[in-house]
Amino acid sequence: MTLVQQTQFTAAGQGKPLLTRDPLLRDDYNRGVKWLFDLARPLCYGGASPVVNGAPVKNLAEAFTDASGAIPNGQFIVTAGQTLPFADGGVDFSGITANGVYLEGPSAAAAAIWANSQYYLGCLYVVLPSSADWETSSGIRAFISWTTNVNGYALAPDVFNFGQLTTGGQKMLFMYRQKALNSVDGKQIAVPATEFSQFAQIATWRNATEQRSRIRTANGMTWSTSTSPGTDNTVDFSTTKPLVGIHGIGSSTVSTTNAKKWKLHRGFVEALGLSGRDPVAVLDADWERTKAKYDAGFYS
Repeated sequence: MTLVQQTQFTAAGQGKPLLTRDPLLRDDYNRGVKWLFDLARPLCYGGASPVVNGAPVKNLAEAFTDASGAIPNGQFIVTAGQTLPFADGGVDFSGITANGVYLEGPSAAAAAIWANSQYYLGCLYVVLPSSADWETSSGIRAFISWTTNVNGYALAPDVFNFGQLTTGGQKMLFMYRQKALNSVDGKQIAVPATEFSQFAQIATWRNATEQRSRIRTANGMTWSTSTSPGTDNTVDFSTTKPLVGIHGIGSSTVSTTNAKKWKLHRGFVEALGLSGRDPVAVLDADWERTKAKYDAGFYS
């Protein structure tokens, strides 16, 4: 009998899946996914409610900075006086009244994107706000950012960002990629009426052929236009961390906006220049698995 032991340092045979904690990673042979969380899994988050400041969120990516140690886990940041409940496989930001309540990931994600052609895939699974609760101003209220600077990409290093805004009476999911201080490539999606309040996969990516974004729910897919990759960012963002939640980027005071009324369940950041994977294929496969978990009651 021959025993073959596979570790995080062992390459799989061509076409053979890796042994991983999450199916997202099974064909990520170059370890491009540097941050992966799934709050419904006790291995990732222990389930305490309300969430306390500094509560660890295990990085399910199983990625290593080198042969000596794993990339650090993430953590929740909860400003004193704020209450962030955890239930039904996710955290609910509806009751937050001040900035500084978010999930912080490791800087390894930004470092890998910076070092590998600045190609990336960012994906979150959320329950979107209702139409009535969508951000009403024309300034973006971000779901994810890489800075807590209220002016975002204008004054601080950033990688990509997506969130809510309303312009010309149209509720939009707006996504941008920083190219320089106060300069971005932007993508926008007019949110269909059928998508509000839905369990959704929201994603944005940049690779060698395009920049694009999309929303996917049980009701279908809505895409932004596809544009060229554009020029690389001149601002070194390699030490920034992904921040998901109510982190300070936005156009209105948190206590007076309804745009905080959304839930967070799962997400990941992938350095596509390292993984070499097709972002649409990755998203489609992950949606099918995650939607099945939603249907089974893991998230709500």
